[in-house]
Amino acid sequence: MKKWAFRLLAVAAAAIVIEALAVSFYAVRYGGLIPLGALQAERDTLTGARTRAVEARHLVDRLEFRDVRTPEQIGAEVLHPYLGYVFTPEQSERAKASYGVGISRWGFLDDQGPIHAAAPNRVVVGVFGGSVAWYLSSESADALVRGLRASPDYRDKEIVLVRAALFGYKQPQQLLALTYLLSMGAHFDVVINLDGFNEVVLPVTENIPKRVFPFFPRTWFLRAADSESARAVADRITDLRVERRDTAARASMAMLRYSPTVNLAWRIRDQELSNRMDAEQSAWLQSQATDGNYAGTGPFEAYSGDAAIYADLAGKWKQASLQMHRLASANGAKYFHFLQPNQYVEGSKVMSAEERAIAIDEGFMFAAPARAGYAQLIAAGKGLQQEGVSYHDLTQLFAPVSERVYRDNCCHLERNGGEIMAAAIAAIVVRGA
Repeated sequence: MKKWAFRLLAVAAAAIVIEALAVSFYAVRYGGLIPLGALQAERDTLTGARTRAVEARHLVDRLEFRDVRTPEQIGAEVLHPYLGYVFTPEQSERAKASYGVGISRWGFLDDQGPIHAAAPNRVVVGVFGGSVAWYLSSESADALVRGLRASPDYRDKEIVLVRAALFGYKQPQQLLALTYLLSMGAHFDVVINLDGFNEVVLPVTENIPKRVFPFFPRTWFLRAADSESARAVADRITDLRVERRDTAARASMAMLRYSPTVNLAWRIRDQELSNRMDAEQSAWLQSQATDGNYAGTGPFEAYSGDAAIYADLAGKWKQASLQMHRLASANGAKYFHFLQPNQYVEGSKVMSAEERAIAIDEGFMFAAPARAGYAQLIAAGKGLQQEGVSYHDLTQLFAPVSERVYRDNCCHLERNGGEIMAAAIAAIVVRGA
């Protein structure tokens, strides 16, 4: 009996020594006591639900990417055979919670469909572009409609806004959206295209670095990448995420979660798995995403330099707008194209320190492309006017405005800024009515 008691005491003493050594090792390696609660919270995050890796259907769900899209946008986007992508109506309730409107069966962020017949007492206004255009048609809708009613032609008529803009859209998606909707029987009296920022920023930061055709929809390599290497990386990362989850579950068992040794071992192992995931993803993102698979790359051709890139982006933007003008005119609609304002255009806005802290971030990946690209857009826009397009450069719209109008370091406007822009756009449409 004494022999067994001695053995138990020896085992207990050894366990205490091991636990004490674990506490000491943790303090030396991580600079503090073991935060049992915080580590358990991390494990709860990993084990609280089935990981996205297990449920993932798309590569974007399994590979990290430096992306400015919100989880709501990424989760709602689905491939579309003509427009690149739209939003799925399956996420309509989630969209209502995030944006105040649902998703139509056509895939646009709108409570109504885009198909409206011509009527003598109705004015159908289609708004095309990216997120800034969508906010024009939603948050600033009242200001836009109010401004349009200044025209005797619109004053006593029903004004229907068709939200054909969607987050991340860039030419030729606006042109294709107009073509698609017209082919489906849509009617427009007025077509408003508000764009420019996405056209020069998204290709440079997303598709071109992956050697994907810049005029394919944004992050096309994540939507269509089905190469062997991409699938292999995604599968390895899936396995690593599952291992992280299972390791966290084991370390969370009631008899183990309070052990310093178990917590130390779990943290070391989890960091190792996390580092391996990062290394896999980094290596993949720095390589060509598609292994030359044409479905993923499209007709990509390397540019000679930045000047050639921005010249091509602006040229294709101009050409797509010209085609929208011709298409709208052929269908009896008045077309108005607006180059959206942006804070990175030099001298376009006098900013307070508060607004500058929010709106300007030179380290942001969109800042440099916006500065370089807008110069090309401004020059190309003059050519649109010479072609007879009702084109209007709004980059100096906020030059005389002292109050804050930008709400982030990208391109989006506070409500007051959106209303100023809506009023300016409406005034131009009314003059051209």
